[in-house]
Amino acid sequence: MFGVPGRWIAGVLAGLVLADVSEPLSADRPQPVSSQPTLVQNASAPSARGSKPLRPPRRKALREEALALKFVDEHLPELGALLRKLKQADPEQFRRAVAQLNRSRRRIENWRRSDPRRYAIELHYWKAQQQVKLLLARLSMDPQDTSLRQQLRQALEKQLHWQLQRVLDEQQRLRKRLQQLEKTQRRLESPNHLDRVYQGLLRSIRSPAKRATEPKKRSSRSTASGSSAQ
Repeated sequence: MFGVPGRWIAGVLAGLVLADVSEPLSADRPQPVSSQPTLVQNASAPSARGSKPLRPPRRKALREEALALKFVDEHLPELGALLRKLKQADPEQFRRAVAQLNRSRRRIENWRRSDPRRYAIELHYWKAQQQVKLLLARLSMDPQDTSLRQQLRQALEKQLHWQLQRVLDEQQRLRKRLQQLEKTQRRLESPNHLDRVYQGLLRSIRSPAKRATEPKKRSSRSTASGSSAQ
């Protein structure tokens, strides 16, 4: 896409694109990678030594790859094109990229189910964040390119805008949570709260005599309803 060597692409993605600073640092650590090849192989094809056929990749790995590529193709095609170049240049680094992208994808998709508004904010922020990193990668090839510098500034402005929206949304969530806690506090501190809870517990207790008569009452009601139906 940029006419650059594959190894350079791998380095750029490893250093700039893959880290997602919107997630906890512990979640940014690369997942353990499998020794299986990423490219789809024919199980019956001979290996380079001609001794044993190559094992195909695991089905789960293929599914994860497809989900990650679908996500970036839909929301950031520029990154998808780089990932496909990375797959050819450095399959192991590509697997790491897929793992990181799927962590980000799952985090964002979780918001879709619980809060569509926050989902939109998270998605816009992720896209802006990755766009800044991609522009940094392009600018590293030509640091004096004034057009790229301007694009980077505009992309950074957009990223900071959505970062602010994330903060404001979280503040609103915390305010609602604080209101709920204050309401609970007032209820617990109410002078009559102890008596209300105590009386409620007493009402929930059934005496042995009542427990003994309740099955008979239910049985007689059932018999009466059956007779009326006839």
